[in-house]
Amino acid sequence: MSIQKSCEFKISEIDFDITDKPYAREIKYLVSEKEYKKFLKMSHSKQIEYLKKFWSKRDYKSFEKRLLEADQKFSTSNLKGRDTNQGRFFILYGPPDEIEYRPMETTGAPAQVWHYEARGWSLLWCDSDNDGNYELKGNVDFGKDFTRDIPIRWTK
Repeated sequence: MSIQKSCEFKISEIDFDITDKPYAREIKYLVSEKEYKKFLKMSHSKQIEYLKKFWSKRDYKSFEKRLLEADQKFSTSNLKGRDTNQGRFFILYGPPDEIEYRPMETTGAPAQVWHYEARGWSLLWCDSDNDGNYELKGNVDFGKDFTRDIPIRWTK
């Protein structure tokens, strides 16, 4: 004679505390300057509450990956990659579909064109100071209103 017993169970993801993650407080790359200043003025407990709500709506793993990749790809002798213009843009919008490397025709300074096909962007970056920190000069399609097409939120 054999006896069998069955029961149903459900495997669910363990709820972890986002505030224990190493870059959970690095929200300055994702929010407006005004919002970040407001965050900094909050008490510690309010910041924890804010971060839990903030990260419940966003993909922390993707953010962490972009942040570390920005540091790897865009760091200069005096700036972490995440604090360069390209690094901040990379964190917000991800890697471009294609990058063209070329010198500026007028000055010979290093330049790059980042193509984001799905967004319809071709962005011109120039390293005018030859310090490795490229500046965003605009959309290669100068017929478009660049500032309206691409929202940039940079906080120092």
